[in-house]
Amino acid sequence: WAWALAYLALPLALMAPIGRRRPVLDGALIGGAMAMLALLKITYFVAFAPAVLIGLMARREAAGVLAALLAGLAVAALATALLGVDFWAGYLRDLMSVAGSETRAAPGDSLSMVMTGPKYLGGSLLALFAVIFLRQAGERAAGLALLLLVPGFLYVTYQNFGNDPQWLPLLGLLALALLPGAGVTNGLGWNLRPAILSLGVAALVLGAGPMQNLLLSPLRAAMMPREGLVPMLTARPEAAGLLVSAAHAYGVQRRVSGAEPGSAAAALTDRVPEKDRPKPVVLNGETLPACTLELGGQGWFETTAADLQAAGFGGSAVLVADLLSGLWLYGDFRPVEGAAPWYYAGAPGIAAADHLLVPLCPSQAKYSATMLKAIAAVGWRLEEERRSADYILLRPVRD
Repeated sequence: WAWALAYLALPLALMAPIGRRRPVLDGALIGGAMAMLALLKITYFVAFAPAVLIGLMARREAAGVLAALLAGLAVAALATALLGVDFWAGYLRDLMSVAGSETRAAPGDSLSMVMTGPKYLGGSLLALFAVIFLRQAGERAAGLALLLLVPGFLYVTYQNFGNDPQWLPLLGLLALALLPGAGVTNGLGWNLRPAILSLGVAALVLGAGPMQNLLLSPLRAAMMPREGLVPMLTARPEAAGLLVSAAHAYGVQRRVSGAEPGSAAAALTDRVPEKDRPKPVVLNGETLPACTLELGGQGWFETTAADLQAAGFGGSAVLVADLLSGLWLYGDFRPVEGAAPWYYAGAPGIAAADHLLVPLCPSQAKYSATMLKAIAAVGWRLEEERRSADYILLRPVRD
């Protein structure tokens, strides 16, 4: 959705209209789209806002800038009316938490890899050449705005899981839309029309794979056979249409360390630099065994929920020390106020949790270790209540 809004706002800001100018309408559409970006994915707003502003100002469209500002404020006012003033403070806290997260600030390749890695270098060079050629062709405003956009394109690619360069088709379309007339050359005598045409086609070709995925995924979902699929959130009847492969949901697979203390390979651990070793999960001074749940997370949640309910813990608010914490989606439990099903950083929800559940084989141990460290840092003591082969249940106590 963020890219869909960006594909609306950026061409309106970068390109002069064909025919009669409508600065107020264009500005209102840009402002509304940018405000929605701020609410949906604020990194896109931060990355693209300078280029949008420069694009409008370079065309001397004061009315467009004013309309964009008013439309953005209108969206902000509507959000405040619907969600309350506290929403903004909570949103800011969430952003600061994610920005400072040890585990989720950048969930993929490094920024240098996204800029110059083998998968990305071609796109980065195309973007830079597009800036140069458009400026040389007389599209100075669009070229300047695109120059500001290139770092933004690279940043949002770096910041999003999968590092998919969804901006490449937009670059190609902009290049084709801004083709100069025949005979326009630069200082080296190069004919810029075929140069920019070739650049635009190359960008569209490089971006064809990601765009094809976006376009065809709804069709694949609609035509996919339902055999072998099961409901994903078994305790939420309203989500019965959300299906997942039974093999993925229940085919439990675990990865354990081959260098556990006492094993023949234990001494090999010392040969691995400390920074490259898996972060151990330490609970009340006990280092838990190195284990990762590779597959079957839904099955783990369902069996854990059933076991806790049988032991008399049903109806309580249970926080799970792992990447996913939505135990209430799989059994008779209450959501933990202040927490979320997806963990980023800190100890959100610990004050409202009746119990903390530490998996003995989490989906990713670094999240368990990070949460337990954060819980201890804010002054909570954990008293063990129950231990099974799959988890340790504890009661948070304020020191």
